[in-house]
Amino acid sequence: MTLELAMKHHAAGNLDEAEQAYRRVLVNSPFNCVALEKLALVCLMTGRAEEGRKYLNNAIKINPKNAESFINLGIAQRMMGNFDDAISSIRQAISLGAEIPESYINLGDALKDGGQTQEALSAYERAIALNRNCVQAHNALGAHWLEVGELEKSLPHLKKVVVIQPDFVQGHHNLGILYQNLGRFDDAISACKKAIALQPNPLSYANLGNAYLYSYYLSNQPEKLELAVDAFNQAIKLQPELALAYNNLGQALREQSRFDEAIENYKTGLQYHPFNVDLWLNLGLAYEKLHRTDEAHGCYQRILQERCRNISIDSPVRKIGILLLELLKLPTIYESEEDLQSSRGFFTGCLNQASTLIGDLPEPLKPEDVSALRWILFLITNFYLSYHQMNDKALMTQYAQLATNILKSDLAPYLEPIPPRAKAGKIRVGVASAYLCEHHGAMWTYAWLSNLPAQDYEFFLYSLNGKSDEYTRKFASLGTFRWFDFREGSYLSALQRIKSDGLDIMLFPDVGMNPASRIISLARLAPVQCVGWGHPGTTGSTNVDYFLSSEWMEPEDSANRYCETLVKFKNLGLTLDPPSDTDVHGTREQFGLPTDKVLYGTVQSAFKYLPRYDFVYAEMAKRDPSAFFVFVESSVEKETIVLGKRLRDTFEAHGLSFDERAKIIPRCDRKTYMKLLSVLDVNLNSIGWNGGYTTMDSMSMNLPMVTTDGESMTGRSCQAMLSAVGVDELIGKNVEDYINIAVKLGTDSEYRKAIVAKIKDQKHKLFNDLESARELDALWKSCHGGTKILETKSASG
Repeated sequence: MTLELAMKHHAAGNLDEAEQAYRRVLVNSPFNCVALEKLALVCLMTGRAEEGRKYLNNAIKINPKNAESFINLGIAQRMMGNFDDAISSIRQAISLGAEIPESYINLGDALKDGGQTQEALSAYERAIALNRNCVQAHNALGAHWLEVGELEKSLPHLKKVVVIQPDFVQGHHNLGILYQNLGRFDDAISACKKAIALQPNPLSYANLGNAYLYSYYLSNQPEKLELAVDAFNQAIKLQPELALAYNNLGQALREQSRFDEAIENYKTGLQYHPFNVDLWLNLGLAYEKLHRTDEAHGCYQRILQERCRNISIDSPVRKIGILLLELLKLPTIYESEEDLQSSRGFFTGCLNQASTLIGDLPEPLKPEDVSALRWILFLITNFYLSYHQMNDKALMTQYAQLATNILKSDLAPYLEPIPPRAKAGKIRVGVASAYLCEHHGAMWTYAWLSNLPAQDYEFFLYSLNGKSDEYTRKFASLGTFRWFDFREGSYLSALQRIKSDGLDIMLFPDVGMNPASRIISLARLAPVQCVGWGHPGTTGSTNVDYFLSSEWMEPEDSANRYCETLVKFKNLGLTLDPPSDTDVHGTREQFGLPTDKVLYGTVQSAFKYLPRYDFVYAEMAKRDPSAFFVFVESSVEKETIVLGKRLRDTFEAHGLSFDERAKIIPRCDRKTYMKLLSVLDVNLNSIGWNGGYTTMDSMSMNLPMVTTDGESMTGRSCQAMLSAVGVDELIGKNVEDYINIAVKLGTDSEYRKAIVAKIKDQKHKLFNDLESARELDALWKSCHGGTKILETKSASG
């Protein structure tokens, strides 16, 4: 009766009572194999593998032909980490006749833990051969293929798991992760909800939050962010030390611009995980959003310290990491010309030192060395370097080589040339950007692509961590749209997926706008790769073949600024639609601007205004007593403060009061900005780095804009647009000429009216020019035919 009672307790899950009963049986019958076997199972179920192993060995001595004892012994040995012994024991069970699915599942688990992956897969497949509906085997195979990134192989197994056993929690959990990796976020949400309904657990809530977060990126629906925040908070409530939840909750809060809350969230996570580099990284990114750069840099230094924990203190790798972090300190705005030159010199010095150190390494970087440095490259854009208005070709080439050397082991499959496909079927074109949305970085690309002959092209649109909006849906309508989580831990799978699409052409619209674009430009993903000027400037990468630009924007000698072959499309090189929101009218009163002055607009980003040109506005104010200048605040408070101080000091040096002759107005949304343009008399383009879309907006509002003859493409976009409209008289040959033209427009109302009438009559020439699309078509077809353009010229030349 005692053994029967013990087994009843065991079946009911009353393990303490069962164990006591089994022990009483063994006191009276020490060779009772059933009691030994069952007591061993209780030990295994309560985590006492060593004790369980002893009872199983005793049972096997009594009955060496009992296959079940060998299976359980294998389980105990696996729990103890003795994988070879476990494999041997389970194979012995099978040889004794335990040719059942459970044997092969346990064998597969032991083989997998022992690093014999292929043999493990064979064991799971054997289990399925014995029972095609074996849930554990399908789940094991699905989980394996998910782990190694073979998503399409994983899917049928995991789907079958939840069909066979709808209440199998782990199956729904794994399926939710798989759907996330496939970009099927609504399916992921459904799977995570099913797992939670069956058994609420923190990881399923965290994965549900991830699915909502990524779904937000694709849908741009704010309610998805709220649901993500709720799910992450539930995960933390269930498991307060769950680092994953803190990491991703912070990301959701940052998307809601709740940066202070995100910072406190990361700090709480770090109390549980003080060495978690992801939490430190995200804390640094949150500080950067609040422009608390010193605190951000402190976080990054902490990460470098942690990543270099097992690297010698005097290793060049540590020094390279420190130098790379210094590149992040490049200012966005400068207090003086000397400040700019000093910062550029410091940047150049750090880059030189890092390049020398990595070039002098006696052997390739080890995996731990790459890990210590890779994450920093996913922070660097070098965005503000180009606003120095100098030739950056040497620096960008040097940086691209440095980054490639660091990532060489990662990028090895993506550094070799790709032979052209046979010329058959449609030309397969990929476009990779974080800004496949209503953003100036890439939205101009849509006009190019949508005006190419659709019957000749197949498009693949790759969004790299990008947010989605109506413009994204326009991009997606062109062809196959893929959203990638393009970060340090996942970017290689994205590169692999892109390369598997078998592209003929790759276009990077805006290299330098964010780190993802900088990283992906290092890779060879298509036989021919091009970059556009969403962020003007050379990539420095040897794997980008062409820089696509404009004949009117590039000076004659501009090829020496690019490491790519420069292709100059005719005219503006753009195919653009006119703005649809020009029928607006503001008042000076709504902006707090004087009604009796000539308003000169200076509405570019603050970092475009270099200290060397501050005198221009004071000089204009002296020549035109009625002049009043309108500047716009930066999104970064420090930039507004620095620019304001510079201008005040300059005006005072000229005997003028800045506050009486100028105003820095708050930033405004698009509609308010267009109303602002409607009340200005003259618009002044930033010298040396022009506005592109702001020039088009100005022309659309019939507002005269003054510019200079720039030395590079970045200083000539406005010039090109003014030429297109036929108002070349607004282009100064130099800064003095710029001042004279602006003052004439301001002081001679009849002249200004004549210019306005001319703009109104000719502005249509800026838009709907299909010439660049035709030239792009010709370029890509010549490349697809195997004949690359080998010299700098216009595409039709």
